[in-house]
Amino acid sequence: IAETEKYAHVTFFFNGGVEEPNKGEDRILIKSPKVATYDLQPEMSAPEVCDKLVGAIESGKYDVIITNFANPDMVGHT
Repeated sequence: IAETEKYAHVTFFFNGGVEEPNKGEDRILIKSPKVATYDLQPEMSAPEVCDKLVGAIESGKYDVIITNFANPDMVGHT
């Protein structure tokens, strides 16, 4: 679960540079906001990421959930 700014970090890079999902792997992408710099919207899409994470946990479907909250990193770079 990640927003577009850091999606590759929990998919492509986490999977060793492989683009295709592994068998049984679900990917949830949430759009990052369109702003000039993220200090203008420091929460980015964290509330939506959190909602998806809570839903995934409550579903009981997953043994492992990988999530990236992009805003601390992206806002820190502005």
